Amino acid sequence: MLPFSAVSILINIAFDDSISTELKLVNEYANVYTLLFAFWFPSRYRSCIF
Repeated sequence: MLPFSAVSILINIAFDDSISTELKLVNEYANVYTLLFAFWFPSRYRSCIF
């Protein structure tokens, strides 16, 4: 399973400027939750995420 950050990058590349505002909003939330999850997750598992 790809991490959220990689998925958001792929979404940005795929849709670029034609992406809808809803998908941009979802993308922003995904980035925030990825950061929160990375800091919350134990450090021994961080290598699996990034």
